[in-house]
Amino acid sequence: MQPNKPIYKESQRFRQWWLWAIVVPGPVFLIWATIAEFVRATSDGEGIATFFVLSVFTFVFGIVLPAFLLRAGLETEVYDDMVRVRFVPIHRNWQNFDFTSITVVEATTYRPIRDYGGWGIRYGGPGKAYNVSGNKGVLLTFGTGKTLMIGSQRPEELAAAIRANGTEGSPYP
Repeated sequence: MQPNKPIYKESQRFRQWWLWAIVVPGPVFLIWATIAEFVRATSDGEGIATFFVLSVFTFVFGIVLPAFLLRAGLETEVYDDMVRVRFVPIHRNWQNFDFTSITVVEATTYRPIRDYGGWGIRYGGPGKAYNVSGNKGVLLTFGTGKTLMIGSQRPEELAAAIRANGTEGSPYP
């Protein structure tokens, strides 16, 4: 079943400068090394195997990994009966969380590295987290006692959308 139009929608991508400062030099070096090896291999007729192996590394770490990071991100939507989260391109389908299973909704500041071990889809001491950047988000507590941190650049808006659209008589604080 396709839900109605979302009440709240947020899309985030990995855009931290320090992440790209780590990622970009590797592909640049690999591309340079591959070109240099190709020139050397074609000029003296040796090193074709090395060129082939270097080409595979360049493709995987110089093209696929940066493209994956450019595409990767967190999408969050709030509907009148649920919150949907999808970590692109890991999740093909949305992860749905019905309002009836949520007991507490809290916009909060957290410590991504200390609390969850970093960014991405993380499992830490407090529970599960979907986060891409920053240190703000909405902490959902479920009736089972489990928690889910949804990273957000607009945590107050996200929490308000969830609270405003929860079921009647919900115990949301």
